[in-house]
Amino acid sequence: MEGNWPWLNPHLGMPFGADWRDFPVNLTVEAIVIRILALFTSSAGLVHNLVWMIGVVVCAGLAAYSFQRLAIDKWIAASLGIIYALQPFASYRGVSHFNLMFYLVPLLAAGAVEIAVGRVPDNIPQSSNERSLFGRARLLATLRNIPAYIYLACLAQGFTYIYNSFFGVFLFVVAAVLAYTVYRRRSALVAGSVAVIIICGATLINLTPSLYYWAERGRNPAMAYKSPADAEIYGLKLRHLLTPIPQNPLPPLQYIQKKLDGAGFIGENENATSRLGTTGSLGLLFLLAYGLVSCLRRGFKGDRPAGVLEASSALTLASLLLATVGGFGSLFNVFVAPDIRGYNRIVVFIDFFAIAAVGVLLTRASGWYLRRRWPKPLLVCALAGIVVFGISDQAVTTEYRNNGPRETQFELDGTFVKSVESVLPRNASVFQLPFTDFPAEGPPFRMGIYDHSRPYLHSDTLRWTWGAMSGRISGEWVRQTSNLPVKDMLARVSAAGFSGLWLDRFGYQPGSSPEPEIKAVLGGEPLLRSDGRIAFYDLTEYSKRLKASETPREFRLAEQDALNAVVVTYPAGFYGEERNNGQTWRWSSQHGVMQLHNPLPQPRTVALAMMLETGGAGDSLIRISAGGKSDTVALRNNSAPYAREVRLPAKGTVSISFDCDCKPISAPADPRTLFFELTNLKVMQGEH
Repeated sequence: MEGNWPWLNPHLGMPFGADWRDFPVNLTVEAIVIRILALFTSSAGLVHNLVWMIGVVVCAGLAAYSFQRLAIDKWIAASLGIIYALQPFASYRGVSHFNLMFYLVPLLAAGAVEIAVGRVPDNIPQSSNERSLFGRARLLATLRNIPAYIYLACLAQGFTYIYNSFFGVFLFVVAAVLAYTVYRRRSALVAGSVAVIIICGATLINLTPSLYYWAERGRNPAMAYKSPADAEIYGLKLRHLLTPIPQNPLPPLQYIQKKLDGAGFIGENENATSRLGTTGSLGLLFLLAYGLVSCLRRGFKGDRPAGVLEASSALTLASLLLATVGGFGSLFNVFVAPDIRGYNRIVVFIDFFAIAAVGVLLTRASGWYLRRRWPKPLLVCALAGIVVFGISDQAVTTEYRNNGPRETQFELDGTFVKSVESVLPRNASVFQLPFTDFPAEGPPFRMGIYDHSRPYLHSDTLRWTWGAMSGRISGEWVRQTSNLPVKDMLARVSAAGFSGLWLDRFGYQPGSSPEPEIKAVLGGEPLLRSDGRIAFYDLTEYSKRLKASETPREFRLAEQDALNAVVVTYPAGFYGEERNNGQTWRWSSQHGVMQLHNPLPQPRTVALAMMLETGGAGDSLIRISAGGKSDTVALRNNSAPYAREVRLPAKGTVSISFDCDCKPISAPADPRTLFFELTNLKVMQGEH
């Protein structure tokens, strides 16, 4: 709704603005809808809810259309489309993860089924001529006979969330190979390839801003927070697919879930939201059984509904093999890329195949019923009962329906932010404490993830530090400023043009908050939210006193240094910053690289001070090299202080490499390779 499309926002990431091209979610389709809705309302919450509801309605309609293409009666298809659109994933994930709406999945899944059964492309005569597939006329005939919905769905999917694009590509490949293996239909290979090319091409175009940004500035090491092992953590579990949602309204299903909850299974995370509901679970069981029986037969024989069941069964099995814990997805993450880690999210494809199976069975049952000329109203009532049962069985739980606490929190935020806006000028900037990383935020102490974004949602006139990209100069400036001693932090924040300080007390353990020092420097009490959690400090009077105590030249230099501070990044070897009780540290692998960035158009000198520590036994050496000069630091009893001056060129960067001859630390529960840590780094800016 604000800023330059989804990538740049001048109200966040202050003092430089938020640039999110490192985090290419790029929901272009959803962004267009949001911009249209924003013409009529400025309420972010209302827009969010409207987009979600529109997505559910569109999903139901597209699911109904897709089920009809698979030879399911139109009334049954419409009923099952509603059940599909309101599956548990829609509320568990589509609300908290806005990008996980799945309204295009029915079209992708139906396309994969139609290719697998040999129905797409349709009306293409078979030929034994190997070259006929590649003849111009035959190729054009093949392309013309691919249904338009496949072209449109693949194109649109490329401009929305990449997870469903990845799963769609996988299933189109599987479907094309199945059709070729069973029917020797080369045209199916063309159809599958076209679908894959369109998705990948549209995805590439959608990622162009990020690709250009990376080519210009290099990849951001702070974004490498996903590891191949995550596929095991967030993988799909068959148990979740087949069991009821928590707090199911039906007592027998409640009993089943309570028994499972008491079993003490480990590794429960977002994969526990991969539920199908009873309708989908029954369909999945049928497909698995059908798939086993189909192994005794060759190919997708029989009538069209039988082919749909066999293709759905095969694609479901392929999805399970890809996404289950220890499945092919984990191998993909090791040998290709670890970016797709939440393989449980393929549940929306599995649910489509499962409900399609239910639809085929219901269509057959209704045909059998009507052939006996029994009363149609009974059939309509039965279908209505299935819809009511399916929706209520998989409805969101009491936890998700209970909006009271959320409403209270939302109202507290709104009232307090308006109070802050009343004391600050328009477009004033507010510095937020404690610092939190973005996007891979690990909220400190009692804070929730992205809690710092909440004041922005209520603010019409203010700018905020949250949203500055970690690993880039904007995010590291905020990090380093928040790590300064309180007096220096306030001086830099004031010189950089900030008018207020927002402090979330939930972010600090008892006794670790900087508030006593902040009060001592500012000499006043904060404005408190009614529940006492948030403290806001007005910096305008402090800034006036600071400016009055300096000469104009001193003030200009302080302002220049504040906005052009030397920023430290860690492009290789070092892991994310950790902190506790006023201490900050970074672990490193055996070789680590630190970079110092000077944004000023003239050279400058900085002094570095840090503590180097290892966790292994015995003495060790760390070689530190920069600008042709190397130092060797001997660590006695696993630690040693280190300090040096570094001369930085104008608008330039200096890399400092660390090489340790120490042994790695034994940490079986930690997937990182840890050799040494850099503790309490201080960067003191000198003359320039």
